[in-house]
Amino acid sequence: MLKQHVPALLLITFLTAIPVWRYWQTFSTPTDIAHYEQLYANSQYVLGEASPHKIDDSEVYIYAGYTYIRGDDPTAVNFEHTPLAKYFLGLSYLVTGNSVLFNIPLYFGTLALLYILSLRVITRKWIAYLVVFLVGTLKLFYLNVAQGMLDLPNLFSALLFFVVLTTDSLQPRTARKTAGKYIALGIILGIFAGTRYPFPLISLLLAPLFIWAYAKKELAFV
Repeated sequence: MLKQHVPALLLITFLTAIPVWRYWQTFSTPTDIAHYEQLYANSQYVLGEASPHKIDDSEVYIYAGYTYIRGDDPTAVNFEHTPLAKYFLGLSYLVTGNSVLFNIPLYFGTLALLYILSLRVITRKWIAYLVVFLVGTLKLFYLNVAQGMLDLPNLFSALLFFVVLTTDSLQPRTARKTAGKYIALGIILGIFAGTRYPFPLISLLLAPLFIWAYAKKELAFV
């Protein structure tokens, strides 16, 4: 089963290597948290309009992730977005000393989920390969791998949601499997909502969920 997807795995590995090569300096250098702490202390979040430096989203998320993982109150720094993805950045820093290093396997996983979902919708492998290649070579997309943004974990959880939602189209359904699937979908929805402010984006997942459950006569499990 895995052998038939080897070309896709090689393609995804190649595409993942692009941001690693382009931003190797970022990934190979330990994150200077003191620098981000100084940026935050002199930013608009602390000094308001009088701040000499307007800290950008990536910078504040990296610093927020660091404060969260050390046990600080998540509402003290960047309460505007839910904290889960920022905890992920903080965990990356705690384990590796680099706040964005964990984005590399997350990017690989995102492309893999895109391939799986494309294959289910399109069925022709070469088109699925093309979809993954076109997305994976977009600088606007792979630029996120080297930044502390929330978009990548948010996209990963959204793709995972749709992959899990469509699994029953490929295997026999039982009450136990169906219940397990909807429990998993509930957990994934929680992850999606925990990565960034969920409204109104979560409606893009809830609507397909109820439509799918209605079409499959599974509303009792939702």
